[in-house]
Amino acid sequence: MSVPIEPNPTETSATQWNYVEVRVTDGQRVLRPTHTSFDRLIFAEPPNLSSKQIEIAVTNNGQSHTSQARVLPHDPASTRIPIELINTQQEAPAKRIA
Repeated sequence: MSVPIEPNPTETSATQWNYVEVRVTDGQRVLRPTHTSFDRLIFAEPPNLSSKQIEIAVTNNGQSHTSQARVLPHDPASTRIPIELINTQQEAPAKRIA
């Protein structure tokens, strides 16, 4: 799922959108939340997470940012999942070799 973010306010042409890809890895499953923030994930349907720790990967324009998060107690039927970030890691885009 790609999520639009606000366009650059300095753009002078028609509205431009940047899209990011958000993936949540729960064990062997890869999930797509509808919304993310530093303290929660929101899914369209209850994700039934099986892990106490998950990986959140955000990719924008070839750059990836990966975070590990602890899943906090929540109602299993909930679509809003509280999390606590453990660490973050940003990967540089792959360099093209000519």
